[in-house]
Amino acid sequence: MRILAFNYEYPPLGGGGGVAFERIAEALAERNQVTVITSLFRGLERYECRGNLRILRVPVLMRRSLCTATMPSLVSYWPSSLREGRHLLRREPFDVINSHFAVPSSPAAHQLAQRFGLPHVLSMHGGDIFDPSKLTSPHWLPGVRPLVRRLLKSADRLVAQSRNTADNARRLYGVDRAIDLIPLGITPDRVNQVTRDELGIEPDRFVIATVGRLVARKKLEDLLHILAAMNDPRDLLLVIGDGPKCAEWQALAHQLGVADRVRFTGYVDDSERNAMLAAAVLFASTS
Repeated sequence: MRILAFNYEYPPLGGGGGVAFERIAEALAERNQVTVITSLFRGLERYECRGNLRILRVPVLMRRSLCTATMPSLVSYWPSSLREGRHLLRREPFDVINSHFAVPSSPAAHQLAQRFGLPHVLSMHGGDIFDPSKLTSPHWLPGVRPLVRRLLKSADRLVAQSRNTADNARRLYGVDRAIDLIPLGITPDRVNQVTRDELGIEPDRFVIATVGRLVARKKLEDLLHILAAMNDPRDLLLVIGDGPKCAEWQALAHQLGVADRVRFTGYVDDSERNAMLAAAVLFASTS
């Protein structure tokens, strides 16, 4: 089968949704021909081929960092990916189109599926239809909400990665059709054993780790307040990741008097992240 997939973020761009999609694309490519149309960013190759997996990166406007998109980059992905997809479909045969994230990935996929008579599978990831931490959440925007509703109702198959996302599609957009529930699968990484000493962590510390983009919906401020309430100098919180809220949360850590118990690591590669997780006693997620 030949699959044409749309996702505005693909590693090293983006966060968990991009990583999960990468694993899906790689697994599909073991038995299928998979072409991904995603966003271009400085330092990345325009075209990349990894066996049966081909990655095409299209220009977007004003993307400033690997970890977070800007509104101009989201909006400009639509016409840019539409143009690339149209050129591709005129040259090559495909069997199915799969888009990940209702916005901004699905509009181009929807148009091309209709134009070339192909089935469109739309995979929702959660924040693409409902993110209460943002004023720009699709369900609040008058122009975007009807677009998302139309996309969800017109896709040939609709996929959610959790019951909560499926429920939000029904509750907020009036989706009254079948929604396939396919939890995201992650291939376990091989972890090289690294001692705490090598990581610069004292052996008696009670290490808590959290991983993710530092954006509002991660609610890291809650975890910082919890750390302050625990009030144990042996605690150490590893905040693994980067994002626009980093400076604000670093300031809050100082304000709460826990700056010496929090380590903001910034963006790290997979092997370093895995070593830090292996050194932790507890994993915490406040999103």
